[in-house]
Amino acid sequence: MPEAQEYTRLHAQALEARQHWLEETELPRLKEGFRFFHTSFDTIYHMLLKKGMVQEDPYKQETKVGELEVPPTGALNEAKKIDELSIRLSNYDNQIDFLVNFYQFSIEFLTIDRIKRIVGLVKYIDWAHFNNASPSHNTKALAELISAEKGSIDQISMTIISESLDTLQKAAGTIMGILRELVDYQREYIKGQIREKISGSLDFAPDAGLSKKSEILAQIRKKCSAAGLPFSTEITEELINEDYTPQGKALKEKILKGLVLPDAKPKVRKQQISFKTFLADGLHILGSVSQTIADIVVKIDENNAVLESTRQNFWDKVRKAFQEMMRKPPEPLIYRLQYLDPVKGTNTKEDVNYYTLKADLEKKIRTTAALHARPGTSRLDSMGEDQLLSLLEKGVMDIQNTHKILSALDEFFKISAPPEVRDKIKGIKPELATIKNAIVNANQKRYEYSAQKEETEQLKKLGVDVYTP
Repeated sequence: MPEAQEYTRLHAQALEARQHWLEETELPRLKEGFRFFHTSFDTIYHMLLKKGMVQEDPYKQETKVGELEVPPTGALNEAKKIDELSIRLSNYDNQIDFLVNFYQFSIEFLTIDRIKRIVGLVKYIDWAHFNNASPSHNTKALAELISAEKGSIDQISMTIISESLDTLQKAAGTIMGILRELVDYQREYIKGQIREKISGSLDFAPDAGLSKKSEILAQIRKKCSAAGLPFSTEITEELINEDYTPQGKALKEKILKGLVLPDAKPKVRKQQISFKTFLADGLHILGSVSQTIADIVVKIDENNAVLESTRQNFWDKVRKAFQEMMRKPPEPLIYRLQYLDPVKGTNTKEDVNYYTLKADLEKKIRTTAALHARPGTSRLDSMGEDQLLSLLEKGVMDIQNTHKILSALDEFFKISAPPEVRDKIKGIKPELATIKNAIVNANQKRYEYSAQKEETEQLKKLGVDVYTP
């Protein structure tokens, strides 16, 4: 039938164009969306761990993920709610990490079955309706936990949690929109394969779907099995309605219209590409260390108190108490720190006033928290690329220097503490690792910005104008 063949041809052309668009545009957006999603969830999860609100899974590092699997969603045992929620959140963190870092973001790999698994993970916690009344057991339990602890969590931590929840809600919305596009494509691709490889061998009248739907369905199922094609009753019934019923023509027109690419629509105006997003993302990553530095300040203050208690006699303690009562600035407390100079490759010693360092860290907590503000509420939104680049470069150098000093201070406390109090010294290795990762990821954004900028400049030299709609 010429009409059916023409539709098959147009349908195949539209699918090919849409596949290219999905691979070039939507799949990168999907992966980037999941990076934001994972970073935001990871921020909340590790905040809960640090505050002791959930327990760390002792088997987390031993868990190997081979394929995505949605963790349990049923009711939690009230008597063991925290333990069960801790395990579920740990499992969820592993699944999202596997998705972001090891999953293939390609049309061939993201089958409908795998997309369903991804949807299950995105909806595992209802970020759009995150409250104590949620019908989702996991959502309700997590919301109740955070709500119950609000009074004991400092303002900076609550701000970071709130912003992370906001990012999760927005990222989930973007992700679900792209996943719907992928499902629509995969459904049409399956129908296209059936038409190309099977429909030609069927001998039914154009309106046979009204009286022989089950017979057509059975034949297609059998032929799909023989041809090694995936079979879905729901998708095949759609195909039967399109090819073997009177309303099929209208259904096909609607499908072809739906496959038209957004880029194929008329462009109202052209706007030069801006790479500010890379720089803003890098600064946002640096801002995420605010709470980590706050945690470090608490630990090193306790370590300093332990060390000082072993060095001060009775009169030293009386003098210090008197100074605090009179609100006099404390006398300089100089620690000689040693670290490896990355430029010279030699060990360098530096005298650091502990109280000056602490004041600098408290200031850094405030400045980095400002960088972590959500879009639309930050002064970064009004900055140009040059300003953002300069701020990111200075920010990376500043945090690198802070990491260097804090690493040296961590070693100093461990070495200087007398044996009888050494077990009271609290290490900051996990926090230092978090800061190091933030530096690496922020630098990566800076490199991505430079690479994209350079590529654009090269294209311009070749006479190619690079624009986005």
